[in-house]
Amino acid sequence: MKTGTTYSKSRRGSALLIVMCFAILLMVTSMTLHKMSTQLAFTVGNFRKGAEALAVAESGVSDMLERLSVTFSGNVGIVVTNELVHGTYYVRTQTNGATGCIITSTGIVDGVVRVTVLESLGTWKSAWNTNLFGHWGIAADGVLDVNGQGILHASGYSGTEFLLAPGTVVQGDVSCAGAIDNKGTIGGATNEFIEPIELPTFNYNYFLALAGGDQIMGDARFEKNQNQQFEPSMTWSGTDIVWDGKDVRLHTHPTQIMCVRGDVDIGSDTVIRGSIIALGYIKMAGGHIDQAAPMTGPDGSPMPSLMALGGDVVVNSGQTLQGFVYSSGNVQLNGGDVVWGGVICHGTFEGKNDWQVHPGPGGTPGGINPGDGGEVTRVRIGAWLK
Repeated sequence: MKTGTTYSKSRRGSALLIVMCFAILLMVTSMTLHKMSTQLAFTVGNFRKGAEALAVAESGVSDMLERLSVTFSGNVGIVVTNELVHGTYYVRTQTNGATGCIITSTGIVDGVVRVTVLESLGTWKSAWNTNLFGHWGIAADGVLDVNGQGILHASGYSGTEFLLAPGTVVQGDVSCAGAIDNKGTIGGATNEFIEPIELPTFNYNYFLALAGGDQIMGDARFEKNQNQQFEPSMTWSGTDIVWDGKDVRLHTHPTQIMCVRGDVDIGSDTVIRGSIIALGYIKMAGGHIDQAAPMTGPDGSPMPSLMALGGDVVVNSGQTLQGFVYSSGNVQLNGGDVVWGGVICHGTFEGKNDWQVHPGPGGTPGGINPGDGGEVTRVRIGAWLK
């Protein structure tokens, strides 16, 4: 009996020990899980706050880039502090020993700190007011496609893609915001993937004032058969006008201007001696341009030969244009065409068969829309250092 009683007590003691071990194990597991969940929640919270702090720091970079674009040198060596809804940033600039600076921005959200560092290489100015009319021969927002044994007696710029066919010669630099496909000859430097240039636009009313307020109120189609002349001093009140004239002339002075509130189609046997400014397109299926050189305004500034403010410019073969060509769309030159003054277009430029383009005499033309183009200052970005 005594032995059995001892064995029974031993079994009860072992069971109690096992239960206690399980209880301790469950308690330790529960505490571990609680600690892990707490740490995970803390980590997730810090990650979220870290992302917010980084966004706040990048806001500081954006703020400083805006300040630098206004006055670069005046904002190097300063510290700017700003409190946002979710945090605060401290951004400072330091010279990098060259023409640029180092931007360091610290973002703080609920005690969580993130720092981002950016290098600026200085500023870049579009400066078309000197480049376009004294350096570049062609500037196009779209593809610049030069082929057919053409010669550009200057530099060229494309905001999209620059294509040079075999036999094409560019005597100056070739610059492009995209890629350059060169199968021709380039006399100057090749600059790919540059900052895009902001090309100017022009105001019709400026040229209308130079024309004394005279304009064709709709489309103008110049055709052949009879022998009429176009006099700039005439006034039109109709919607459209068709000149069936064998000899339609702008004459008396190379700065005479024909303003058209629509499209212009030029047919055979038409002679144009002055500027044509159209709110639509200008297309030459025939006719002849006979302009005195150089085409300048009353103040000596460059004048356009053909300006299409609402469409393409297409020039038939064998023409010599003594002013610059402007189009809000595309420009197409054909065999034997020569432009003295450069080409500006917001679409594609295409040259076919022995065309030539010379740069302008320099200077800025009148009629450019205020605040359009000019010297637009942009901050050049180097690399994110942190």
